[in-house]
Amino acid sequence: MFSLFTIHYSLFTAFSWWDVVWNAGYRSLLNQLSADELKKFEQEHIKEISDVLGKDGTWFNSEVLIAIGEK
Repeated sequence: MFSLFTIHYSLFTAFSWWDVVWNAGYRSLLNQLSADELKKFEQEHIKEISDVLGKDGTWFNSEVLIAIGEK
């Protein structure tokens, strides 16, 4: 059985967004960077996202696919 849900939550910090990026499908792309490149990318991305979020944060929607199996 599969169910598709949309979850909603507020992001108030760029570090919360980085958790989304790091723990989603983007990690395989990030892992292609060297350690120095990853650190530089993270710092630049955090700054850009901080500017977008501002002091009020933003609303985030994410679709989640849940699969339930039986043996």
